[in-house]
Amino acid sequence: MPNKWLEGYWPCDVDALKKELHRAKLVIGQIKDTVSGFLAQRPQPVGYVAIDVATYSSAKEALKIFDGDHGLFLPRVDCLFRSACKLDTSEFVGERLAISEFNAVNGMKKISPFYSARHYVPGRHSGYGALWPDMLFILHLFDHPLYNASDELAQSSLMDVKGSDLALPVAKAPQKQ
Repeated sequence: MPNKWLEGYWPCDVDALKKELHRAKLVIGQIKDTVSGFLAQRPQPVGYVAIDVATYSSAKEALKIFDGDHGLFLPRVDCLFRSACKLDTSEFVGERLAISEFNAVNGMKKISPFYSARHYVPGRHSGYGALWPDMLFILHLFDHPLYNASDELAQSSLMDVKGSDLALPVAKAPQKQ
């Protein structure tokens, strides 16, 4: 969407930013030149990726992070695509087009909207003006060796006679006799 993003639109004082970073590492460069270097460092398994690039070409390059082997990722990776719900965005431009193309060429890796995210947003962060739940997506790595393994979020839901829900870790849920 070159009609939206002009050179110099997001100025950055790199030195001031570096002074604010304590645990993070700032990497300056074109995404196409930096993603492979990040993956080569063999980071801890990635469970969250935020992509805020707005343009189709940059989003397409950013999605190459998911070309790494399964050891680099959790089986499901929460993703934020910040420009996926701008005023005039559609699945035919920008980050959404890059997601559609990614899904089309990857049989066992799919990025899906986090359809129920809005229902988990605390009241003060929700409402008509809160767009960020619509920016949330989930990458499913269906052929990840741990995709079907239980995770710590596995819960047993109980409902008492008054209709109140109670979620317990499976290990603590009452077992049938």
